[in-house]
Amino acid sequence: MTTIIANPIYDSVFKYLMEDQKAAKIFLSALLQKPVVDLKRNEYTQAHVEGVSVFRMDFAAAIVDKDEDGNEKRELVTIELQKAWIPREIFRFRKYLGNQYSDEENSFVVSEKPLRKSPTHIITIYLLGHSLHELEIPVAYIYPKIYDQFSNKLDMEVRKIPFADALVHDMIIVQIPRLTNMRVVSHLDKLLSIFDQSRKSLSKQQQINIDNDFYNNDSDIKTVVLRLEHAFHDDETRKTMDKEDELSAMLYDFEQIIMKMEHELKELDDALKEKNDALKKKDDALKEHSALKEKDSALKEKDDQLLTAISLLRSLGLDDKSIAEKLNIDVKDL
Repeated sequence: MTTIIANPIYDSVFKYLMEDQKAAKIFLSALLQKPVVDLKRNEYTQAHVEGVSVFRMDFAAAIVDKDEDGNEKRELVTIELQKAWIPREIFRFRKYLGNQYSDEENSFVVSEKPLRKSPTHIITIYLLGHSLHELEIPVAYIYPKIYDQFSNKLDMEVRKIPFADALVHDMIIVQIPRLTNMRVVSHLDKLLSIFDQSRKSLSKQQQINIDNDFYNNDSDIKTVVLRLEHAFHDDETRKTMDKEDELSAMLYDFEQIIMKMEHELKELDDALKEKNDALKKKDDALKEHSALKEKDSALKEKDDQLLTAISLLRSLGLDDKSIAEKLNIDVKDL
């Protein structure tokens, strides 16, 4: 038996999912691989294009970690979550990340008197609708490491150095197209497989077909599936999905135009380069010809001077042998 859910690749559907506190905690806990025990959404951005939002959320979260003795401890962090379907959005990512670093709200009070604050650690999560050809795994965790001047990795955690921790961040990258070939083993694998676009309905890409037996033993995933099932039946969400489909078609056409323009520009650039190379060869040939001409002119001038000198010496009554010795030339050249 299967359940039909709204496709979470749509921004409107993913927003609907993450607006549910329980579902959001389940999703973020699975990705962070640490329990999220408290969660507050700070900001959610909609950049409207034809009524459809470009998706971004950030959260203030308390996660449970363990110290060196194995004791549980809570840590406040800032989570920046973004979804992107166009590879050209890297500058938008940098802009939002810069905003997080400069926002003094992303801090916690260390002492009241005197008032002293410390910045919270930032964790960025990127859900990409395109693949990075340099990175073949579906989920990647990128954490800063410490090295000495000899490139030796040190057995130290960045998180234990407040100065460094305040100026670096952790990153999680999920490449949705690579989920299709992913081996489903862990709890996170199962959760992310909901995003696997090979599960789309053949008749309508807005819906995903979920095999109930696959998730029966995981209550957390059932919670997420139930939330997405509700999204599929939510009229407002379905209308927004229709708008997103229209926007996707527009963006696809726009990308095709850009690719065509880039191809034409490359062809023009190659033609100009070829023309410049030909002009350079022609210029080099002209310079070489000019140099040869100057050399011929210099030789002719030297020959004229030599003939003048020979005539002058003969008029003085010198024989050829004496002239040759005086001018340091072979008698045969006279």
